[in-house]
Amino acid sequence: MNTLLIALIAAGAGLLYGAYLIWNVLRAGSDNNNEFDELVGEESENISIVPFYMKKENSLMLAIGILIAAVLGRWDSGIMAIAFAVGAVISSVAWWIGVAVSARAKSLGHRSGTIMGFFVAGLALASVAGFYWIVPNVQALVALSFGAVLISVFARLSADVEGGISSDIFATYVASLSLIMFLANILLPNITNLTTLPLLIGAISIGAAIIGSFAGAFPRGLVLTGIISIAAFRVLTINMPFIRDIGASAGAAIFWSLTFGTLVAVFIALLAKYYIGKPSRSMEAVVLPAIMVGAAVYGAYWFAGIYGVALSVVSMVSMAGMIIVADESGLPDGKAGHIIKEITNTFAITTAGLGAIVLFGTFAQKLSEAGTNTLFQLSDARLIIGLTIGSAMPYLFESLAVRKTSKAIVVLVPIAFAFLIGFLLGPESLGGFIQW
Repeated sequence: MNTLLIALIAAGAGLLYGAYLIWNVLRAGSDNNNEFDELVGEESENISIVPFYMKKENSLMLAIGILIAAVLGRWDSGIMAIAFAVGAVISSVAWWIGVAVSARAKSLGHRSGTIMGFFVAGLALASVAGFYWIVPNVQALVALSFGAVLISVFARLSADVEGGISSDIFATYVASLSLIMFLANILLPNITNLTTLPLLIGAISIGAAIIGSFAGAFPRGLVLTGIISIAAFRVLTINMPFIRDIGASAGAAIFWSLTFGTLVAVFIALLAKYYIGKPSRSMEAVVLPAIMVGAAVYGAYWFAGIYGVALSVVSMVSMAGMIIVADESGLPDGKAGHIIKEITNTFAITTAGLGAIVLFGTFAQKLSEAGTNTLFQLSDARLIIGLTIGSAMPYLFESLAVRKTSKAIVVLVPIAFAFLIGFLLGPESLGGFIQW
């Protein structure tokens, strides 16, 4: 069966499973929220579940998106602009679904997290596989991931509570799939199945996550998903004809690269949970994850070069569905909730770091293809300048984010108190301050 078709079927299965769970959650929510409905009244249908500042931010994202799409429209007869728009729209859909489900399902815990987990994995896989099926252009996939990343930046700033970190992981998932397909097309352009292999990996991971979701929330479901994924990867690398045709050692190289990424995903989450517990060892906590990531990168590179590292990133980020299950589980604020949040933050940071390695490797391969020298030396002043300025950029963006948040708090805190008074005493107590 065609790899793209398998990926689309798996993505569809994940989305259907998520849709079924949404129906289940909303049905249960309608049964359990009679008291809330009586308090607010029939006019509560007019209350948006999304804060007004998120709507305002959507208009800003639209303006920026149109500007970028207009610039990208100059290349490849507008294909780049279309890909960018598709990535941005699907990323927005994933974000809004997460906010909507979280707002309605805080009391349902694991099921609400499962919904968002499968929608993120399903939408990411469907967007990349579907777009590549319609437009078989790997360069356009880079624009697709660019659109997803743009939305994730805004979504992460404005929807941390409701949407959690799922927008970050969605963008990383799409970018990882796109980059490895782009990289495979550069390294081995004559073996098209290697270009679409990451989509098959994503399909396997969704199937494993569906089974793992029945084991419960973190960590049981995550560990079971990892075990099933590794077993399926072994079957894949042994039985796929195009892998056997490459060479006897190709199957082992691909399998171990995938295994390294899956193990890192599982153990990083377990380590995060361990170090967040008492006694707190926040400084020490960075050592073992760093060693583990370094070992995985070295092992994958030793087996299959930069393509092996990219495979590790894809297998790791393909576990995103089960990671988001933990993050979006609607746990109450407190120790348990903060532990889960830190686990997903750790996962997102690790996948982003590994994704940066793949991005840099892809850039170097593209330069080599163009006949440009790609030797980077620390004695080169230009490299030092680039490292210095580049390392300062996260602090600049963090500063802008904090400034934006501090300004928003001044406006939002009084409104939040007004909503609270309205819920407790009734809308009439506000004297028309807020229209319900």
